[in-house]
Amino acid sequence: MSKAETDNLTLVDGIVRFCEGKIPDNGEDADWTAVNERASMAAVFDGAGGSGAKRYRNLRDKTGAYLASRAIAGASRQWFHNLCEANKLHSADSAESLRACFSQALRICSEQGIPQSSSKLRSRLEKAFPSTAAMAVCSTENQRLTVSFYWAGDSRGYILDGDGLHQVTKDDLDVADAMENLSADGVMTNIISASKSFEVHKKTVNPGLPCIILTATDGCFGYFSTPMEFEFALLETLLQSDSLDEWQLRLPEKLGAFAEDDYTLNAIIMGYGSFVNLKNAFIGRANRLYEAFIRKLHGMSMEEKTALWTIYKPEYERYM
Repeated sequence: MSKAETDNLTLVDGIVRFCEGKIPDNGEDADWTAVNERASMAAVFDGAGGSGAKRYRNLRDKTGAYLASRAIAGASRQWFHNLCEANKLHSADSAESLRACFSQALRICSEQGIPQSSSKLRSRLEKAFPSTAAMAVCSTENQRLTVSFYWAGDSRGYILDGDGLHQVTKDDLDVADAMENLSADGVMTNIISASKSFEVHKKTVNPGLPCIILTATDGCFGYFSTPMEFEFALLETLLQSDSLDEWQLRLPEKLGAFAEDDYTLNAIIMGYGSFVNLKNAFIGRANRLYEAFIRKLHGMSMEEKTALWTIYKPEYERYM
């Protein structure tokens, strides 16, 4: 085993993941994580239920959105395996090869799915098997971390470290600002589907260790009044926990109190060495976040919250 492969296994402290559906057994999110000798992966997918509500009678009467998120999750697993085998984890053509894998998976869905209704009347907004995606491929060499984020739609990739939460991906919405997105009814400008062409974006970064790499669907972050509150939910539940297992229970419970949609999150914890070290690394950040932002939010007008956001925003957008 090479030094790089040893690095990857040693530096991954653990994974926190959950995929919660608001309707039992019919949630339209999907996810998966992986850790092997060469790389680790955190991947989330959000079937777009509004435009993908059509049901397919030969596929358990599931919606196109439900089927799409699972189909592209499966395709991305094989894609990740192929990248690892070829040792091309961050190659220049990796986003295009992922897009081709998604297209092939959805083409099969289209060929095999028999819709409940055979009506030729279609809504302008309807799409065949639509889903978002946010994925992070992480590898290390000589204690240097490289992360390639891949995405389409409004699911996000983040880095969380001692300086706070940093959004890396850029939402495919006509409203670009993360604060404005929380109140605006933005229109999706790019989404994975079998109906039309789409783009898979890619950004490769080298965050310092230790850190946490996260991917999340919009149900996790989209129902807070500010982006700062999403970060505080992550840190508060972490500091209330005594193990990764407990954090994995507390965090979805906290987010579920706000979410009005399915909510899915994957987190790869890297370079801390122990859960005690992980908590200690974020105590100072949690205190600063609370004093500078969270304790001031209660009773604030939207204009006042936006003013706080302008202070928080530069560090939050460090990688954007």
